[in-house]
Amino acid sequence: MGKKLQEAAEDYQDFWILSNEQVIYQTNTDKDLSHYLSETYQASREGILLGKGLPYRISLYTHIDNGLLTKQLSLKHHRFVVLFAVFIILLGLLVVLFCFRLYNPVRQLRSIILSGSENMGHDGEFHNISLQFQNIRTSWRNAENNLSLVQSNYYKNRLAMTVFYNRYPTSPEEQERLLRALGFLGKEIRCAVIDIIMNQSGINLISDFDDRQKYLMEETVSLLLEDILRKKVNGYCIPRDYLSYVLVLGDDLSREVLEDAFGDISDIFQYDFQYCRIRVGIGSKASCVRDIQKSYLVAETEAYLCDGSYQFQIAFCEDRPITYHANVEKEDFQNIEHIIKAGNVLSLDSLLKGWKKQLYDKQVLVKEQKYFWYEVFRQIYYNIIKEDSLDFYELTGLEMEYFTYGLEAETDKLDDYAEKVCQAANSVCRYYQMNAYNLKDRIGEITSYIQENYALDIGLTEIADHFHSSPHYLSRVFKTEMGVNLSEYIAQLRISIAKRQLVETDEPIGVIAETVGIRSRATFQRLFKRSVGISPSEYRRIYAEKRP
Repeated sequence: MGKKLQEAAEDYQDFWILSNEQVIYQTNTDKDLSHYLSETYQASREGILLGKGLPYRISLYTHIDNGLLTKQLSLKHHRFVVLFAVFIILLGLLVVLFCFRLYNPVRQLRSIILSGSENMGHDGEFHNISLQFQNIRTSWRNAENNLSLVQSNYYKNRLAMTVFYNRYPTSPEEQERLLRALGFLGKEIRCAVIDIIMNQSGINLISDFDDRQKYLMEETVSLLLEDILRKKVNGYCIPRDYLSYVLVLGDDLSREVLEDAFGDISDIFQYDFQYCRIRVGIGSKASCVRDIQKSYLVAETEAYLCDGSYQFQIAFCEDRPITYHANVEKEDFQNIEHIIKAGNVLSLDSLLKGWKKQLYDKQVLVKEQKYFWYEVFRQIYYNIIKEDSLDFYELTGLEMEYFTYGLEAETDKLDDYAEKVCQAANSVCRYYQMNAYNLKDRIGEITSYIQENYALDIGLTEIADHFHSSPHYLSRVFKTEMGVNLSEYIAQLRISIAKRQLVETDEPIGVIAETVGIRSRATFQRLFKRSVGISPSEYRRIYAEKRP
């Protein structure tokens, strides 16, 4: 049987027969064929191993070497292939695939095995082996497809991390592997941002989407974008949300090619222009992985700077320079604290609108504008909210964590982020405006409180806490209404009472100082002399003599 199989299989097959786990026949006696049964060889995919148990504890194994098989087939049919090449040109790729399938060496081997088995009376058993082999091959192909899909998703996630968070592979080898897997190696790379801006007027179906509809829209638009773009250029779509998408593109990216590619994209939104408009920003060229996020940031800025009068607009980074620093005047920046605590809503609104216009006119990078608005939030939160022990959520209705500039805020749209900061600033300003009206009506209560507690260790901070106001705002309102600073008013009241006690009593000067709320005798003497012009002892001597 072994000799029969060897003759039928020509010279490129290894056969061996085992009886009771002992080799009783093998085609090649010069090498050990047992390593074909190891898991290491089977994982290498260098060939195909077929095995079948036969009656009487006999096992038959055959090995198919893919490389040798292909080589033998190529040599055997060389003349036919040359003639057939002309036929390929006429009939195309379909005929080529058909011919390769027709002359598949695995099919040829199967026919050899089946023809040999007919003489042995085991046709059914070898037929089952053939079916099992086909099932294994089909399962392997499915596994390969699934593995390719998993690898594609993995590298696409790595690309998303690079774009949004600048978390690129550290080693040059890993960066090269990422570019090669995505098909960008040796190609020009650009990022593009597509923003869907909903129209606020009239009925807008998109704005009423629930979470499921938003998810379906995000998945559908992502697939459509990738399908359309890959007909023109190599590209990947990374959704930020259902209204914003980032595209990473590679190939010969001339302006004409990009405009042609994105021209087809407008067609998928042509029936939705009554509900929205589309703006596209295309970033700078990226020569390596490190520059991909820079291209994305420029693309985001270009999309942000698009004119709002067009239904579909494309902006290229070469059209205008992008500013990488906000450079707002420090004095104007710090002035927001005084405006808010003054409760001047109109001045605050004018200041915030002026900043927005200034940043837009300078064409400042979107990321830098986010940094700027984050600093505005810090100015409000740390210099006003925390200093005056106010409840930020109660005042604004917003979670403080939203404003913490970090990884989450990186992907937020600038309009949304800036709007939340302005909303928080206006809420705090209205709080102080309301307190301003209340505090002016309570000046009488404040002066009465001071007259009742002047002997205690009270000052601007303690009084502000008692009346639930900020020290700065209380001082400003008190001076406006009374014509004198609050601290000066307290000092004058204490000196006035001390003058009376110096004349009417014989108490020591140190005791009188403590009685009016001044714990240090030296401080009392200094304040007294600054207010009256003479020392407490001289005042007592002069006016005590005039006492009847």
